[in-house]
Amino acid sequence: MPNSKDLQQDTPSTLPDLLSFHVGNQSTGTFTSHSTDAERKIILVGGEVRAARSSLEKEKLGCWLVHNAHITENDRAHALLSQGREDAPPLGFILVNQNILTRETLELELQELALTIIRRAAEDPNARSKFSESTQSDELDTLAQLTTTQILLTAARAFPDLEQKRKTLGDLTQVVIPANDLVALIEGLSLTPTEAFLLSRLEGARSLTSLFQVSSLPEDQTISTIYSLVTASLLKIGPALHPTPIEKPFGRTTSVNLPVVNEELLSDRHLEERKTVRRLAEHASRADHYEALGLKLGSPSVEILDAWNTIREQYGSERTNEYHLSDSGPLLDTIRERAHDAYQVLGNSTSRNRYDTVLTQIEKDQRRLNGRPSKVDADARSLMVKANIQRANELIREGETHLAIQLLEQACAFDPRPNELVKLAKLLVRNPMWDNRALKYLRQAIEIDSRCVDAWIETAEYWRRHRDPERQRKSLERALTIDPDNERANRMYKQLAGAGPLKRVLHLARFTRR
Repeated sequence: MPNSKDLQQDTPSTLPDLLSFHVGNQSTGTFTSHSTDAERKIILVGGEVRAARSSLEKEKLGCWLVHNAHITENDRAHALLSQGREDAPPLGFILVNQNILTRETLELELQELALTIIRRAAEDPNARSKFSESTQSDELDTLAQLTTTQILLTAARAFPDLEQKRKTLGDLTQVVIPANDLVALIEGLSLTPTEAFLLSRLEGARSLTSLFQVSSLPEDQTISTIYSLVTASLLKIGPALHPTPIEKPFGRTTSVNLPVVNEELLSDRHLEERKTVRRLAEHASRADHYEALGLKLGSPSVEILDAWNTIREQYGSERTNEYHLSDSGPLLDTIRERAHDAYQVLGNSTSRNRYDTVLTQIEKDQRRLNGRPSKVDADARSLMVKANIQRANELIREGETHLAIQLLEQACAFDPRPNELVKLAKLLVRNPMWDNRALKYLRQAIEIDSRCVDAWIETAEYWRRHRDPERQRKSLERALTIDPDNERANRMYKQLAGAGPLKRVLHLARFTRR
């Protein structure tokens, strides 16, 4: 996670600020908050919030589970006795192994307990806080379903001192821009309506002052919300911030911070063209080769080259020199690349004939399905799903991925099967512009079958590409919990975290499978 605090102040003072500072510096150690009633600790490993502990007995796992009626006092006492061995796992895993608690319940309760400790630490503006560095790097993650970004948002929301929030933000004339790869960062986050609204208004704002103006929200609410977003590094503020080129997958280089286009300054024609570019890019993977070139099945061969040349000219990279398309480089790339793929197939008579045969059959099947009586609709759809999957597999072997994507998306819309959803996601990620759609299908696969190891591993690959090691690690730990012997997950986790943490994850996974 990038560090935005060094743009604003040298010495953070509030608990959320200090926590954000050490997260941004990728610190490993313990953040301790001393209040009148308790000492609460937040454990960081490599800039990730892994766990939270409290000196209060009621904020310890055993008492927490008894209080929430998940276990009895006797259960707690017996589990504590089992921890007498040196190699004994944590209390929660003993309860799971004894079938007193399910693993799912344990994860949810560990998470809610840790969040409660963090909230209570942040709620006390007078608490004394300090950070102690350490070399420990394999702390058990008790927040397996939450990212550090979400935890920082939680701490910032709980902090009550409005004036301190205002002081932290500083000069309202400062530049404000979204963090690098904001779309990936907010995937899976639980944002408040106000947070989501402010992020949606960033296009029309270049400073804190202008963000206040375009939001039209009460000042106190705006300050609190911006403070939370900055603390979680979803927004950056500072006197000057410059785009940094990064290398994207497949050799495409783009700027992390694209120019901000103020649509209020644009003519109706330019606004319409922006909408067209966005629509074409979003629809690119769903379009067949003819649609990608703006043609219809059976169009004369001479029109194919003309259509390709027109698209190259109309959506060329030089169009980003025009103000209204200055932020649309990746979209223009997607439109051109999709059209080029279409031309490669349709521009050759042999590949075009093979493609036309498959496309014609698909359209016949669709017409036949639409004409079936409703009483046999389920059977007709089942047959179509089976045929689509079979054809998609054939097309994948032939290298015709775009039509395979269409067939799989149609099949998964009628009958979402985890394995086919994973297959669809793996096709989509070949184009970085479709990465987020791929993640959507992976999440759908996990919702249908939470034990789909391939879905967790491909999700980890997604976060690796998006340089989010925390989410990558969490996804791999899910995969290893389900299948500790999975070679690919083992290899990826060892490369990410090291042999020691991998050994501990495997030990706990195998312990709870006994």
